[in-house]
Parts: sequence; structure tokens; C-alpha cells
Amino acid sequence: MRISRPLENPHDLGNIRKPTVEDLKEYYKGDKDMPNIFHSPFVILSGDDGRRYIAIAEIEPARHWCYFKLVLLPDDIKDGHFPQSPVAAIDYDWREFGYREYEDRVVHWFPKEQDPDSLSGDDYIRFEMSTRGGRLTVYRKIPFYTFSLDMECTFLGTPFWYNKGNPAIIMENLGPSIGFEGLSSVKGEMFLQGRKVKLKGYGDVDSVYFHKGRETPSPWGLHDWLFFAGDEIYGVLLASYDFGYRDGGVNIYKEDKYLVPVDFKIEPVEYEVDYLRYDQKNKIPIKTEVEIKTLEGDLKMVCRAIGRYGYHDLFWHGSCEEIAYLISGSFTYNDGRVIELSNTVGWHEVYYQKT
Repeated sequence: MRISRPLENPHDLGNIRKPTVEDLKEYYKGDKDMPNIFHSPFVILSGDDGRRYIAIAEIEPARHWCYFKLVLLPDDIKDGHFPQSPVAAIDYDWREFGYREYEDRVVHWFPKEQDPDSLSGDDYIRFEMSTRGGRLTVYRKIPFYTFSLDMECTFLGTPFWYNKGNPAIIMENLGPSIGFEGLSSVKGEMFLQGRKVKLKGYGDVDSVYFHKGRETPSPWGLHDWLFFAGDEIYGVLLASYDFGYRDGGVNIYKEDKYLVPVDFKIEPVEYEVDYLRYDQKNKIPIKTEVEIKTLEGDLKMVCRAIGRYGYHDLFWHGSCEEIAYLISGSFTYNDGRVIELSNTVGWHEVYYQKT
């Protein structure tokens, strides 16, 4: 079974496209033959309170499970010491949520027995996805606090598609996979700790990643996965070291240019001084340099950590660190023109083998 090689011909854009309603209905419903994982949305936000946040809602239809988490990011990395994220978090999950298809969108929600267009009570979540982007609504009331979030996510342009929108063999033991990442701008408002906070930022509001065998041993393999989004450019990179799958896309969306990399590298250059996990010795990057070569020019980025979404074990052999970045850099065209990055954030998933 040959691992797909989407970077072999960067001239070919394959089946890269804007998602259709039919795509959404196929991908979001989920069934036992194609279990799926997708983060909808997965964003880095700035509040009008001067703070930064991560918000994520992961929905897994085939497993009848979803969760939401909000993380308050620390102010800075100081003296090489990674802050103990999460500084503060709201974290909860739901089971047996509903799914409904409309003419122009699809919706998941909890509680399943309620009407998704008129949810009420002390505990609900609703995620709506259309060809324009997504909207997440969360409400949670318990004796000591009330939390709510209403967040609108709008695609910046054409999403990044794994294997250029064609079925892919990414890992030998998982069979054909397909999916896309909808990089987006985000606006919204939340009620947190007794105050309203207006939010804006960027993120990956879809992150669909289909594969067979969700519980298959060693499903992921050692890898770097990185998305980045800002005022001028967005993109995704995946380097799977165990299986040799490499994929990526760079979109200069204000010029409507979708570029498949000729090559790329993700290179940590500075690590956390003190390692704090008792069960392994892997280093945590706090500064990472990225270089992406395309047919039209090169993108160089410096990614500086501003916090972690968290650490978690994945099955018996590995673990993940999930790192949020502020990014600086520039895209230099072959003819010498330069686009400087601004307001750019990123997310780096580092998968380690346990030691």
C-alpha cells in the first residue's frame, strides 16, 4: 500500500476546492465505516480584556461524543520556562448529541431532544457549519459560575485539502482518508468570570480528518502538524515521520493564490528549560522556525510559543504537546516582492514516542 505523495507535483492542484453542502453532509454525519475526528472550531483569540484564549470544540459523530475547552493563555514565555498552561480553563463534554441537515448547512447540538434552533436550559452546545464557515454557541451554568460563548468563523478562502482533495493513504494501517482544514477569521463574544469579553482572532474551524480504525493501535505515528493564519497568508503543514506522508498548502488569500509546497521544514530552535513530565523526557519547543518553498517564492516564519492547549497521552506508545504560537515572517516572491506577515497565529501539534 503506497503512501500518498501530494508534494510530488506542486503544479497540480488536484481537487482542491471550496466545500459544497454535499461535502458537509457527507463528512459531518459520520458512520461506523468512516469514523472521524475533527476540531470545529480550533481557534486562538484576543479579547478586549487584553488577554488571549484558545477555544476548541471537538465533535466525533461516530463515537457520539463532543467536548469544549477554553484556555486562558499566559502573557509570555520568560527565561526559557514554559508557562504552566492552562492558566485557567473551562472544560466539559457531552454525549448523544443531535445532527440535522438543512438546505444550506449542517448542525450538531446537545441536548439531543431539544430543537437545535431554540436551545435553552443550563447546559447546551450548538455547532453550525455552512460553505461560508462555522458558528459555535456554548452555554454552561453551574452553582459557582455561568459561561457562554457565541463565535462566528468565516473561511478566509479555499480550505487546505489533504492530498489535494483526493482520497489519501496517509498511514498504512488506516485505509483511505480524506479531509480539509478551513482556516478562518473569527469574531465573537463570551461571558466569563462575570464579565463580557469581545473576541477576535484566527483559527482552523473545521480540521476534518477522516480515517478508518479510530482505536487501531499506533494510529497517528510521530509527526509535526502546524496551521497558521493571519491578515495576509494562511496554511497547513503535516510531516508524518513514521509513514513518510508529507503534505501542505499556502494560501495568499488576498491574491487568491493557493500554492502547494515544493518542500518545507519545521525546525524547533529553542526548548523549554525544565522538563516537567514524569513519564517521558521529550523536549517541548518554545521557538520554532519554518521554511516553505513554493513555485512562486518562499515563506519563512518564526513561531514563538504563547502557551499550551495541553498535554495528553494518545494510546500506549505516544503523547502530544499542543502549542500555540505568535508568528512573524514574510513571503518573498521569486521576483523580489515581499509580503510581511501581520497578526498571525499558529498551532503546533508535536507527537512524541514515549521514552
